Order: sequence, then structure tokens, then C-alpha cells
Amino acid sequence: MGLSTHTSAAPARLNRLTETSQSTTGKNQLAGARRHDAALLYGAVPVARPHGGCLLGVACAVLFVRAVATSSPGLIGAFAAVWVLTLVCLLLLVIRWCRGTAAASARPEGG
Repeated sequence: MGLSTHTSAAPARLNRLTETSQSTTGKNQLAGARRHDAALLYGAVPVARPHGGCLLGVACAVLFVRAVATSSPGLIGAFAAVWVLTLVCLLLLVIRWCRGTAAASARPEGG
């Protein structure tokens, strides 16, 4: 009598465990998808981008020195173009940094 009750409850318990496991897996997948969406929304900055900004800054400084030393219109134009490009890249990095900071402060502290 006790054995038949125990064996009939086992499939129901197994079903509950399976459902719990599947819902936990679904929640983990949903959390991963949210992290991926947030990374796309806030533009996760790859490591190479700040280095590219540094290279633009160095190129800008070199062009500035050469343009001032030679007073060549071509070098002055190249400096102006690289300067604008450097400022745009710097502005984009600052915007991404501010969005990341705002997103981090908006997250609940407990989890």
C-alpha cells in the first residue's frame, strides 16, 4: 500500500522538477538575452576603440606641428580633418561612457 502511493507520487514530483528546471533555464536565457540587448543598446565599447582615439590624437599632434612648421595648406587641411575626426570619436566615447554610468546607477543593488 505504501509502495504504490510512493511510486504514483514519483512521476508527479519528477514532472515538477523538470518544469522547475526548464523555467530556470528559460530565466537564464532571458537574462542573457537582456544583457545582449543592453550591450547592443548602450554600445559596448571594444578595447581597441580607445586605442584608436589615442592614435588619432597622436596623428593630430604630429600634423599640427608639421603644419605650423611648414605653413603648408595641405598639412593644415589634413590637420583640420583629423582634428574634427578626433573630436567626433572623443564625443562618442564620452556619450557611451555616460550611458554606461547611467545604466549602472539605474540597476538595483541587490541583483
